[in-house]
Amino acid sequence: MKPEENQFDSPIWFGDIIFYHRKTAMITIKRPEATILIEPLENGKFQYQLKNLAPGLGVQETSFESFYGEKVAQAILDMEGVYRLVKELRREEGPFGMEKALRYYTLSFLPEEDFAGKRLLDFACGCGSSTMALSRIFPDTFITGIDRMEDCIHVCNLKKEQLGLERVSFIASTSDTRLPDSLEQIDHCIICASYEHFLPSERRPLLHDIWGRLPTGGVLFICQTPHRYSPIGTHGARVPMLNYLPDSLAFRIDRWIAKDWHGQFTDEEILRAGFRGGSMEEIGAILQETDFLPFFLEPNRLGVKDSIHLWMLTKDISNLGTLKRIYGAFCRVFKTVTGLTIEPYVNLAIRKTGPTGLK
Repeated sequence: MKPEENQFDSPIWFGDIIFYHRKTAMITIKRPEATILIEPLENGKFQYQLKNLAPGLGVQETSFESFYGEKVAQAILDMEGVYRLVKELRREEGPFGMEKALRYYTLSFLPEEDFAGKRLLDFACGCGSSTMALSRIFPDTFITGIDRMEDCIHVCNLKKEQLGLERVSFIASTSDTRLPDSLEQIDHCIICASYEHFLPSERRPLLHDIWGRLPTGGVLFICQTPHRYSPIGTHGARVPMLNYLPDSLAFRIDRWIAKDWHGQFTDEEILRAGFRGGSMEEIGAILQETDFLPFFLEPNRLGVKDSIHLWMLTKDISNLGTLKRIYGAFCRVFKTVTGLTIEPYVNLAIRKTGPTGLK
């Protein structure tokens, strides 16, 4: 059901972000699984309230604020319903949202001035949660988001329109292995919570193409990607040591344990869901096949001590509280004994050097 038509007053400017104060009252969007109430607030944001939720919907928050009004909400609802709406809005703006995490994923490696006036590519941007968060972290950076899903790009452009972000743009891609020809020059690239969803056959040509587009000195950030060899995986059945089993056996166990999620998936669909993750060794080996060598930066800014500490500081909804602290302590002991890091998520910043390794 479409929401009623609304009119807007003149725009209210906050920097380069536009909010519109609504003349009319709260609007109501009725869906079979819930009723969504959206009320404009005096601060330019919108108050969401969810009523009459269907049993088993899985929505954790029923009242929250958002930058985005009914146009964005309706577009996300048309994609995958109420659960996706809440997930997308809270992924960007919630207490464990993208803005805090991306600040650590980038600025623990590089100072802010390394992004000022530069062009940053947000590859596999989805519905723009990461792109919009990055636009707030880097107010002087030109950011381009790319995704294969045209529905996602439509949502991204609605977000851009509502916030009035002229320095943010979006491109719909047609390939899983190369960047669009229309993409302009880039200085840095970030792949957030997406690398694990590329099939093994796609990762090499895609990384080669991105690496080739970066200038010498440019940085490729790969973050929030499940570690390929973590003792407990995060994108499938959480069976200890499942990551170490051969594909055929690991997939069979995953279908059995996670039958409500992966029960009917093919092997390729399980891989596409992010089952195997990635590793610094895999990514480094792929980049070393090119003429420009990778140099892995250490996270040592914003009070970050190392990659384990970085993971501990960037809480995610699947690893919270006491369990995360215990596992973090285990990772620390394991690194001390073996010299290896096996935290559940890989967060990397890789500088492109010259053919001889000069930075």
